[in-house]
Amino acid sequence: MNAAVTPVPPLSGFLKKLGDSLGPTGLLTGEADRRFFGQDVHDVAPAPVAVARPPDIERLQGVIRACAEHGVAVLPRGGGMSYTRGYLGPERPSLCLDLSALDRVLEVSPE
Repeated sequence: MNAAVTPVPPLSGFLKKLGDSLGPTGLLTGEADRRFFGQDVHDVAPAPVAVARPPDIERLQGVIRACAEHGVAVLPRGGGMSYTRGYLGPERPSLCLDLSALDRVLEVSPE
């Protein structure tokens, strides 16, 4: 399957906002990165418009807010390749949310 990788033009402001917040290593927009994150072990979906890699909870919240404001689907990704299509995008603009940098437990609440 040949997945499309061209960003939707109205999302340029969205991508700039995320890039300003996350920096060059926190927002991947290159075609190779987007294609890689737009697949799992068995399938390929339309490439996400970008891959966000927030380093902390505050910037994660900002990414989610920006996605909600722009109608962009959020595809959370944890450790890597999936067998379930769990982070393959829908037929609308999506953002892969790479959570690998959030690798510490900060607090545990028994409630």
